[in-house]
Amino acid sequence: MEINKNTFEIIIDTSTPNSLIALLKDNQILAKCEWESNNNESKTLLPNINHLIKKNNLNIQSCSKIFAVIGPGGFSSLRIGVSTAKGLSIILGIPLIPIPTLLSSAMEFITENNKVMSITECTKGTFYSKVYKGLQDINYETQKEYISFEIITANDILNFSKKENIVIASSNPNIKTNEYIQNNKLENFISLTSNKIQSIIRIEQKYKAFLNNLETISINPVYANSAQISSALTTLNKGE
Repeated sequence: MEINKNTFEIIIDTSTPNSLIALLKDNQILAKCEWESNNNESKTLLPNINHLIKKNNLNIQSCSKIFAVIGPGGFSSLRIGVSTAKGLSIILGIPLIPIPTLLSSAMEFITENNKVMSITECTKGTFYSKVYKGLQDINYETQKEYISFEIITANDILNFSKKENIVIASSNPNIKTNEYIQNNKLENFISLTSNKIQSIIRIEQKYKAFLNNLETISINPVYANSAQISSALTTLNKGE
């Protein structure tokens, strides 16, 4: 059987205020596009994907895999990004690889010697978070475990910042200007992810057996439910 030498892969990330798409071949970046979406992915995402593919003389039919950052993150932007990725996966008959926002933000900082708290904004005054104690601590066996997170306040981040051998990581470019982060003087404690695309590639390689067994139809955006948000806001209002 003849191998299509023009096959490539697509990354779609609408989990932060800066949307990202990238084209990969053999785990190398062919091209990428980043833009400030302003919650306008419904008008910008597909045109930007189409433009990037045509600009690089590729054909969407040659796409062999799609990576989608599934959250947690903003409701509308994630819904559009993941729905677009699912639609392409189903129409083209190719795998969809779900990438959790918090792991992709933390991946480049995780070592055996430190703990990484990955954060991104949730609702006013609260943050999605997950703490990683090292790669050996990450043993995904179920999708529920893979997408787990907590909702915390800036005070929780402040308490974590006082511990030894820690990193606070985020891929959200606006996180340092969050008023609650600044009010708690936390902006200098936050390390921004420098190469999210490489982190996404690394995640897929490390957890390939698990990720490639997930059915496209079962992959959905990850958000907090109303009870989780209400509980976090109650804690915030108490000043705990």
